[in-house]
Amino acid sequence: MLELAPEINTPYREIRKLQRKMDRSRRANNPNKFKVDGTFNQSNHDPWVRSKHYLRDQCKLQRIQGKLSNLRKQSHERLANEIISQGTEVFVEEMSFKGLQKRAKGSRKKHKGTIVLVFYFFMR
Repeated sequence: MLELAPEINTPYREIRKLQRKMDRSRRANNPNKFKVDGTFNQSNHDPWVRSKHYLRDQCKLQRIQGKLSNLRKQSHERLANEIISQGTEVFVEEMSFKGLQKRAKGSRKKHKGTIVLVFYFFMR
């Protein structure tokens, strides 16, 4: 069994730091949107205030996630091309991923269904 997109090194630490920074900024700029205990106040319908730094960090996060998405897609397409080059018929087996999810450690954050879509695209 192959690992999907093995060459991608996801910068989890950088993503998490950006998300924490954005959360602190969101809470500082919208104190009326949160209760004293830190939970979201659902009764407040004021518009969200987004600072210039928050929007900049949001763009950084989107750029990182977009790059990862593109790399993952390229890797899946490369794998699909490799599999298709080995034969003319490809059979896709229906299976439940529950057992695989319980055993998997490194592949929890990687997309499993994308490779099947890539197969269908290339086999047309």
